[in-house]
Amino acid sequence: MKRATLLTLLAAALCAQACLNTGDDRGPTTQVHFGQGARGGSGGSGAGGSGAGGSGGSGFDPPAASGMSPTSGEYGSVVTITGSNLGSSARSDVQLVLGGGGEVVLTPTDSDFVHSWTEDQVSFRFAFPAEGAVAIETPQGAALAGDFQPTWSPGTPYPIAPGASVVSSVATGSGELAVVIDTTPPTLSRFSASAHSDANIAVSGYRKETLRLYLGETLEVVGFALSDTSPPEILQLDPDGNGGLVANATGVTVSESFVLAGGASGAVVWFSENDQWSRARPSAGAWSIDKGPIADPDPSAPDHAAGATSDGTLWIAHSVDSGTLLDDMERPMCQKLGPSDTSFGGSFACGISMDDYITSLDFSDRGRGTVLRYCGSDVDPW
Repeated sequence: MKRATLLTLLAAALCAQACLNTGDDRGPTTQVHFGQGARGGSGGSGAGGSGAGGSGGSGFDPPAASGMSPTSGEYGSVVTITGSNLGSSARSDVQLVLGGGGEVVLTPTDSDFVHSWTEDQVSFRFAFPAEGAVAIETPQGAALAGDFQPTWSPGTPYPIAPGASVVSSVATGSGELAVVIDTTPPTLSRFSASAHSDANIAVSGYRKETLRLYLGETLEVVGFALSDTSPPEILQLDPDGNGGLVANATGVTVSESFVLAGGASGAVVWFSENDQWSRARPSAGAWSIDKGPIADPDPSAPDHAAGATSDGTLWIAHSVDSGTLLDDMERPMCQKLGPSDTSFGGSFACGISMDDYITSLDFSDRGRGTVLRYCGSDVDPW
């Protein structure tokens, strides 16, 4: 491309930017991104077409909006547009565009939001996250019906101590969510569609990173943690009768090499001694070691890591060379010891290859599952 042409295009771009900015001192403005209907109807805007906003021979004129009410309210408010040729379910390619950037597009068949849609009136619920312009589009054209400004109704502020975070959570079958917040003492917060409550967890002398919630055999919210002694003891967290939990010693100790998980499927602590894995689980309200020892298939493998899921499964992972065709590559490989298995299953790839090698592998329990995280480094000399 010639230099003169490049300069011409650059000048045109700068001019366009300047033109767009000329209205900046006029206060807030709203832009509506209309669709095909605003570009000239079904016949197009070129020769032989019906022209911008033309009816294209369909028997309908372009839409015209004469009013919209209300113009502000909470998300979900019912808004009514009046006018003519607004479209209906009997017509195709009719839509309602909410928001200056077209964040939400509704059609007459969107029953969750549209209450009614006729040629002279449209009633709909204003949807999140749109705000601003409301436009009607049909194949014959487009019309700006008005501007809607949502109002927010925040709930009751929920105080959380500075720096506090959620340690563990579990969802019940009844629609309740229970979370542990790492205050001192820990707070057990319960949320449902209609209520929220807080209660304390009476536990001390424990390793904070090990506290987990799970559902007991009657689907009640309970928990466990490991003591800060060595070797660590499993502490069971049982209901205290006031919505909170209280720690009780179990007498079951594990090694310093452990992985654990809690969730809707129960609770588990896997621990390793001399490259042999054993499992502790609760049953009928009591913890016991119910499996093991089972040999780790490759304890000295590079980047060896282990994780657990609340159904009682143990996962292990390590890195392997995966090719040198174009460059050195490594990928993570996993093996699984299921809830009822007596030995590990075969090795399988549990991630994509990395250039050049994996630097770390670790598991993180997440509800009913576990997440394998790994990082790599490229050490090419060029």
